[in-house]
Amino acid sequence: MLRAALWRHYGDRRRAAVAAARAVQYLRAGIMGPGAAELLVWAAWGGLWLMLIGWFHQRGRRRGGSPQPHLRLRACAWRTS
Repeated sequence: MLRAALWRHYGDRRRAAVAAARAVQYLRAGIMGPGAAELLVWAAWGGLWLMLIGWFHQRGRRRGGSPQPHLRLRACAWRTS
């Protein structure tokens, strides 16, 4: 959704993808940073959950997979028809 909104704003698909990826990196850091602080400073185990959410999100991005690859393939096939 963010990439689509940025694509509409910028009018450039590649620039929108880069900006959306950068925004997600900041979001991930915004989740993991306070989680680490909560765990280390206040010894609250709730911070561990925030760190795990950020870590799983980072790990999923490294794989580069789409959450619904069959939909992406259908969209590509539709455009070429």
